[in-house]
Amino acid sequence: MIPDGEETIEETADDLLASETLDSAVEEEVDEKDSTDQPPRDRFLPSSIGLTVVLPETVSQVTLRATWGNYKTEPPLPDALLIPEVSGKGKPKPEKPENLRWVRVSGEAAIVLDVTRNQSGIPLPESAAPHTPGGGIEVAVHTVCSVKRLRKGLKSVCASSPSSW
Repeated sequence: MIPDGEETIEETADDLLASETLDSAVEEEVDEKDSTDQPPRDRFLPSSIGLTVVLPETVSQVTLRATWGNYKTEPPLPDALLIPEVSGKGKPKPEKPENLRWVRVSGEAAIVLDVTRNQSGIPLPESAAPHTPGGGIEVAVHTVCSVKRLRKGLKSVCASSPSSW
C-alpha cells in the first residue's frame, strides 16, 4: 500500500518521460511576460520515413546507410522507472534524479537489402533506444515492377521503396 500523497513508479516514469527536452535546443529571445521557469516540453515519438527509388531491373541489392538519434537521460534513470517488470505495480517511486537532462546519442548503420522481393521487419543493428530493451528501427522493402516503353530500347523499370519506422 502506498501512503497518501506519494507517487507510484508508473506516475513518476510518466512525468519524467513527458518532460523530455532537446539538450541542444535553439535559444531564442523570449518576451519576459511569456517566460516560465520550466523548459519547453517536446515528446519524442516513433516516426516513419519512406524513400522511393527507380532501379534498372538488373539490380538485385541496394545498400542502405541510415543515421539517427536516440535520447537518454543523464544521470541514467533507475530501471524501476523504465521496465515495469523490475518495479512491480504500486511500489513507491525511487528517488528522482537531480538535474535530469536528455542527451542525444547519434547512431549509424549500413545494411544490404534484397530488392527482388517484398520484406518487412528487417532490424537495423544497434538502433534500439538506450533506455528500453527491444525495439529499434525496422526497414521494409516493397518492390513494384512496371513495364513501360519510355523510349526505344527501354522495356521495364522496377521501383523499390525501402522504408523505415
